[in-house]
Amino acid sequence: MKNLCTLLTLVLCLVFTQSALAVVTPTKTADVKTEVVEKEMTKKETRELKKQARKMERMQKRMAKFEKKMEKRQARGGDDTKKWMKFWLLGWGAGLLLYIIAVAAIGSGGTGFGLFGALTLIGSLAWLFGSVSLIIWLVKKFS
Repeated sequence: MKNLCTLLTLVLCLVFTQSALAVVTPTKTADVKTEVVEKEMTKKETRELKKQARKMERMQKRMAKFEKKMEKRQARGGDDTKKWMKFWLLGWGAGLLLYIIAVAAIGSGGTGFGLFGALTLIGSLAWLFGSVSLIIWLVKKFS
């Protein structure tokens, strides 16, 4: 019985306090436009205002270009898996070609280990780039 009385009291308090809190007292709000005092701007303020206007125009132009670029990208479908496949093939092809050139330079009695070492280093970096691109392509293709 004690719990029932407590529950009933809480419900009654909720009902009456909500309606009491719903009364909104009007507050005095000042209109910003009416309080602005017309004053003559200095040259510095005028220059600053023009500068901000130019910055705003530039920003709007940049946003318009960015939106056009994003629309084109969405029209293409935004799928860049083919790009990573091209990088993969390009990297491995360049790596293989550089290794062949390095071996040919050594085999022809060329300039020595310096050229061979440089070409093999660049070839291995190209091969590494192709391998990373292959992994990214596989992840994008099958995810």
